[in-house]
Amino acid sequence: MSVEWISQLREIVVDSLERSWLPFPIKEDLCEGWKKDLQVGPSSTILYTSCMYHIAPVIERAVENLEKFGVTKGGVMARLASVGTKALGGFLLRPDEAEVKRADAIMRRIYELLRRAGVEFGLLDREIYSGALLYELGLVDDFAKYARRAAEYFKKHGVRRIITVDPHTHHVLEKIYPKYVEGFDLEVVSYLDLIKPGGVSIDGFAIHDSCLYARFLGKYERVRQPLA
Repeated sequence: MSVEWISQLREIVVDSLERSWLPFPIKEDLCEGWKKDLQVGPSSTILYTSCMYHIAPVIERAVENLEKFGVTKGGVMARLASVGTKALGGFLLRPDEAEVKRADAIMRRIYELLRRAGVEFGLLDREIYSGALLYELGLVDDFAKYARRAAEYFKKHGVRRIITVDPHTHHVLEKIYPKYVEGFDLEVVSYLDLIKPGGVSIDGFAIHDSCLYARFLGKYERVRQPLA
């Protein structure tokens, strides 16, 4: 990645986070649809998605397009717009409908598994992004500023314990936030540590280990236990 590439991408991500708590121009209700008809009351423990399952396909497609074509005439915004839709004079990125349905289904299954395990939790009225992309791009100062803002959001909503659903969010909250957010003491736990193992019958499967889960979060075996 060139310096120019990173610089222009940074401007888009930082601006989008400031405007909408999401790293790219995305319709905000994209992250909320899976919650429809779920009866969840307020709680200091939340199931936190960081909108990762819904925006991951968008990020992957946008970055692939940028890496393929680079920073050329029209700039990064034009390249991102080419994988989005026009809206209010700008553009919105959106996954394919099949990707949205898949993300919704994954989140509802995680919700049901936690309920079945007797875990009590609530949901945020509005999902916000964790800021993981900023840190993983090496934009540490921008990450630190955003992490402090996100921590205040959690505090404002009375959050004391966060249940994560993906390795990037878990890693950044558990290992990185405490380094850059003074006094950050929220408990961070993965849904994998709360669901009950067993009850799954699969003839054959392959596990794609997350580098973060396996190498940095010590969850190599835990990922396998629900299938035992």
